[in-house]
Amino acid sequence: MRFFKRGEYWWCSFPWQGQTLRRSTRCTTRGAALLVAQRWERDRSDPDYAAAQTATLGSAVVGFLAELGRKELSDHTRQMYRQKCGVLNRILGADLPLADINARVVDGFIETRAKEPVAFDENGSPTRLVTASTIHKELVALRQVLKRARRRGEFRKDPGEVLPVGFSPKYEPRKVALTPEQASKLCADLKVHRAAAVAFVLATSARRSEVFRARLDDVDVSSGRVRLRGTKTDRAERVVTVPPFGRELLEFAVTNGGGLEGLLVRPWPNARRGLACACKRVGAPAVTWNDLRRTLSTWLMEGGVSDTVVAKVLGHADTKMLHKVYGRPREEAVGELLARQTAALKPVRVLYVSPAEPNGPGQNALGASPGEHSKRGGPSGTRTRDLRIKSPQLYRLSYQPKLLKPFPFRLVPLLLNSPAVSFLYR
Repeated sequence: MRFFKRGEYWWCSFPWQGQTLRRSTRCTTRGAALLVAQRWERDRSDPDYAAAQTATLGSAVVGFLAELGRKELSDHTRQMYRQKCGVLNRILGADLPLADINARVVDGFIETRAKEPVAFDENGSPTRLVTASTIHKELVALRQVLKRARRRGEFRKDPGEVLPVGFSPKYEPRKVALTPEQASKLCADLKVHRAAAVAFVLATSARRSEVFRARLDDVDVSSGRVRLRGTKTDRAERVVTVPPFGRELLEFAVTNGGGLEGLLVRPWPNARRGLACACKRVGAPAVTWNDLRRTLSTWLMEGGVSDTVVAKVLGHADTKMLHKVYGRPREEAVGELLARQTAALKPVRVLYVSPAEPNGPGQNALGASPGEHSKRGGPSGTRTRDLRIKSPQLYRLSYQPKLLKPFPFRLVPLLLNSPAVSFLYR
């Protein structure tokens, strides 16, 4: 490798694949030019290092999303990762080299994201900022992008070195569920075609996308069976049977949905705000689509339906999400449910007699007759059994031999002179 100066910049010439290449270092001092040349030499000797220096966040994101398309994932999962990766490109920059991503860059991303508003009031003032749960999902997407880049040799660090330690999403599941009275008032306050969408959710536990994808042909009002065209999970597309108490809601949804081209209901743009305003007018807590699903699951659990059946109605593979998010029975309903389900059990009687009180005639402290108590292995009455028979240790401790009286030696002569002793000597 040879250095020479041309104008104010230092140049470098070096052999490459049988040719001699000349490149400008863009440095005005020889020491700086030497450092640039050493970096070029390292890039030539280590292709992985060169790839890591030239790879950018945008190219890594494109490769990660392309790999997701080849996996068996739901459309909702792919859409979630596309949204989160878009946020990464917007804040960090698609041209950011992967080699420049470190802990300080990630911490700056978290601080910037936490200050961004996502909701505004009528005057344009922010009312809600990005939650920690949303930032946590974006960090999960960044981790997946960096893991794939590291496997391909484009990122030479461990993703755990740059991501925060112990970052908690602080996710607290909502607990809102309407009572039947509040649900009736909510439907009465909404426009009829929007009330039909709410009634359909309360009858079938359909997700938002399943509501606006439902068709008239999917509903059999006579039998109460409804096909839900879900795509979120493997069990999302399912057939549910509407319980008798929800048949009127289902009929209302079919009659007043007003859907076009065979759909059950009309589209409802900005339904979250519409539901919140309607709940405020009727004095009910603001609900979302998931809160309506939680309302139905709460009604079913308060009615005594098993957790497995409720989870199947919700379209879940097991009862984990039901116990964590959707199962919110009221305290008074739990008491009513216990009283209803345990009505057939006989009451448990406890008979207790104080030691200071004498037992009744023919009974001991356990309420058994002397004969019955004897059959159980103990004496009659309340007398405690002699434990020395069962425990030799106690027997030895309780045994005290009686002391012998001194022998009366003064009677010996009398005994020897007695007729009986004389007879023996003969």
